[in-house]
Amino acid sequence: MTKEQKNFICYGFLIALQLVGVIRLISNGSSTAEYDPQEATARITKYGLAERENAVHLMMGVANPDLIKEATELSDWDGTLMWPVEDGLYVRGWRPKDDTDHIGIDTSAPAGTSVLAAADGIVAYAGDALGGYGNIIFVVHKHGFITSYAHNTDFVAHMGQLVRKGQEIAHVGATGKADGPHSHWEFKYGGKVCNAGPLVHEEFLQAGTNAPMKDRPQATWEDPAKRPEGIECVAWRESRKEFGDSIKQAVGSLMNGARNAVNALRRLWHKR
Repeated sequence: MTKEQKNFICYGFLIALQLVGVIRLISNGSSTAEYDPQEATARITKYGLAERENAVHLMMGVANPDLIKEATELSDWDGTLMWPVEDGLYVRGWRPKDDTDHIGIDTSAPAGTSVLAAADGIVAYAGDALGGYGNIIFVVHKHGFITSYAHNTDFVAHMGQLVRKGQEIAHVGATGKADGPHSHWEFKYGGKVCNAGPLVHEEFLQAGTNAPMKDRPQATWEDPAKRPEGIECVAWRESRKEFGDSIKQAVGSLMNGARNAVNALRRLWHKR
């Protein structure tokens, strides 16, 4: 085989790989939003995205109303979600009988595997301020729907960045309280955590996902006021195993601050 023939085969192989990537991107309905540092920084400052208090509120399913408004203006929402881990395998789902405090979906994948945005939205927090969740990233979607992705090795998307459905936002890891590399994925709305499984339709499942996720009912939640049957939601509770200690610490800090303020006022009053 001549050198020219070898080069031709190599170029052909590279072009084929690129075409496969493009086809997969189209089939997943995903696109990529470019990162604008100035735009992202402006959002961080305006909405206090880097604050731990913001992360706590997001975990509870509550986002800044103005951020929701902006996400609604910039995002598309068809009532479905994309499976967020490329070739990820379903490990544990929504509120299993042996652990009703587990209000999310665990997906196993090798460390470094891409974590994808389940829908268009704005990255509302990316950090490690929530204890057992390790490196966690939150995305606020149209109408105030929220998704979170925990235990990441690192982040690809930036806080304050607009992202599109299927866009890479992080890498699977085992940070925080995790026995091994996996992604703990939660879906929230209106101060409640909801079962995301039925919103992941067949066309948005990655090739590697296994039977338990494929053999389940499907639903579409387009209108926030009309939650479909089969989508269970529960109020976020402080007793959650993975997050309870962090919340207790936050509440304790607030109480201590309040006590100190009261004592300071008393001292001022007595000096009068």
